[in-house]
Amino acid sequence: MEFEAEEIRIGYELPPIKRMITQEKMNAFSAFSEVNVEPSLRVSGAFHTDKEYAKSKGLPGTLAQSMHYYAFISEMLTAFFGEGWVRGGRLAMTFIRMVLAGDTITCRAVITGVKKDDDGNRVSLDVSCENQKGEKVAVGTASGLVKVG
Repeated sequence: MEFEAEEIRIGYELPPIKRMITQEKMNAFSAFSEVNVEPSLRVSGAFHTDKEYAKSKGLPGTLAQSMHYYAFISEMLTAFFGEGWVRGGRLAMTFIRMVLAGDTITCRAVITGVKKDDDGNRVSLDVSCENQKGEKVAVGTASGLVKVG
């Protein structure tokens, strides 16, 4: 993918994406169904999308897997970098707050640097996810490759 120079500047914010986390989406992402899993097969922490299990552990509700919203960040970066994400994308995140069924997650990325790389121009970004209350639920860094036209 080729970019205009004004798109590749420090401080440029990629178009954010917003996704609602529903119980149904959590179940599909986790390949979990309350119908087909025997309670005796549940192990500690493995079924945080199960309502009864979450309640038994004192959680405020069922929890989305962190990789669920990590995938949203990857989706946003794929849309921006295209092949440059697939060929050389890097992403590291820290998950700092629970994401519950019913939360709406907004993913953001801001360019923090550009440098020549063996494979082209490597663009670095700060990335984050926040819930509908504006609370950060995950933060991290990412980078991808671009060609500037």
